[in-house]
Amino acid sequence: MFKRCLIPLLFLAVQLSANIADIPKKAEIEGKFARNKECVRCHLDIYIEFKNSKHRLSNVLNDPIHKAMWDKNPLSKKQKYVCAKCHAPSSEEIKKLMDGTLKPKKSDKSIDDGISCAFCHRIKDIKKHHVEYEYVLLKNKTHYFGNRKVKIKSDFHEIDKGNQKFKNADICLSCHTQHSKNKQLVLRNDNDGKVLGYCVYSKLDNPNADKINNEKVNCVTCHMPQVDGSLTDRINTKTHAYHGFAGVSKDLNMLEKYVSIELKRLKKGFAIKITNNAPHDLLLHPLRQLVLKVKIDGDKSKKLKDVIFEKESTNEAYKPLSWLKDSIKYKNTIPPKSTKTITYTTEVDEGDMISVTLGYYLIKPEVAKKIGFKDEESLKFREFKKKVFFY
Repeated sequence: MFKRCLIPLLFLAVQLSANIADIPKKAEIEGKFARNKECVRCHLDIYIEFKNSKHRLSNVLNDPIHKAMWDKNPLSKKQKYVCAKCHAPSSEEIKKLMDGTLKPKKSDKSIDDGISCAFCHRIKDIKKHHVEYEYVLLKNKTHYFGNRKVKIKSDFHEIDKGNQKFKNADICLSCHTQHSKNKQLVLRNDNDGKVLGYCVYSKLDNPNADKINNEKVNCVTCHMPQVDGSLTDRINTKTHAYHGFAGVSKDLNMLEKYVSIELKRLKKGFAIKITNNAPHDLLLHPLRQLVLKVKIDGDKSKKLKDVIFEKESTNEAYKPLSWLKDSIKYKNTIPPKSTKTITYTTEVDEGDMISVTLGYYLIKPEVAKKIGFKDEESLKFREFKKKVFFY
């Protein structure tokens, strides 16, 4: 019986060895960028994280809020998907997407790849073009930048560890910011001066501000922290940079440490102190809405009025969502390294429990209503940080 089982098993092992031996040792890239699925051969853990990240789900094919906003943009009627520059940069036909001669389709896997692995790892530099930053890509399709100091050799691509702008995450700014000296909203204009879009702002060009990005504290250290699991199957590392991209849409627990909530007792009532320890405003995108919810549980339980934190552009000529004729306020946000104190004069009894929840909406309810947006998952209130105090 043992011999009968052994022969088929030996045959299967020989077959598997033959299949593994047939895997090509060199990358054969068709098109401008290697597809995301190619990376799974060596980076399984990272691939799994990235597959469901907002970078991969970055454009109108996979992001319902982005699609809803694009559908309301006047350029969508001309099918000029100008957002493709940052939301579908791996597209084989990006120029056609942007000039309106090609419509995004799910069948086009280069668009569905989103902000792909190969795209980010081939950004060698950023340059200022008019009022925004542009990414500069390596032409060599198998030359990738990385940060790990361990010696790793790949059969499929070169690994370049000498790019300073990759090390300090300045490459992120090529899409996530524009030139701004006064914290005004990052906006892009068409030839008629109409506002087309917005991202975040940076102090990169402000000589009077502290530098945000360096090798110790930058976009990557916060939004791509080291997590358990090997970087690659080629060498065993204990950790790797998280490629799910922690943010308001995903894995918020990784960012919770950058916010603290305290309660201070007053002669009449109490005060809630919220400290933002991040190097940028607590929420950056004008579509988001930061909300503080406070509830008192005791003999006289009551829910207090919500406090909404919003922002306002320092440049009144720039109005986000201008095509909706919507005046979105952008003020009273929680700036970096600062504390907001909210005072309540409500009477509180000894022993009452005060529940404090800091949360947010991915899309402001009033904007969602105005554009008829009804995606339930995107509309729900999300808790960022919750604390309970006993008075």
